[in-house]
Amino acid sequence: MKRPIFLISMMIFSALIGGAKSAAYATKDEIVGAYNGNTLYEDASWYEFAGYYNADGTVRGRGWNWMGEETSGGEWRVSEDGKFCVRWDRKNWGDGEENCYIVELSGDKTEIVHISGSDGEDRSFVIKKGNPYQL
Repeated sequence: MKRPIFLISMMIFSALIGGAKSAAYATKDEIVGAYNGNTLYEDASWYEFAGYYNADGTVRGRGWNWMGEETSGGEWRVSEDGKFCVRWDRKNWGDGEENCYIVELSGDKTEIVHISGSDGEDRSFVIKKGNPYQL
């Protein structure tokens, strides 16, 4: 009887000392499946942003707050090794350069971690089905 309790205790202990989860980044197919034809929405403390990702590789976005709003179009893609990349036409969105990210997906939430480009940043979004902001 002591043996199962010992094994269960060791499994719990191992899970606790394991600490942080290992990052499981999304694959190309997972990212395309989650983003294609859907909107990434962010509600930060001082602004909101929504970007609609078309199947044809184009993206339309809008950022807004109490001071006004900006819109832009652009292009998006996912590399074979699962890097999500976007280039906005508006020069003050990513310096007009392509910025690439690694992606974590969890249900309707996504985290993107900036890995290349001049002006990208790590961000958290909610994935909303379709184009609820008519972008």
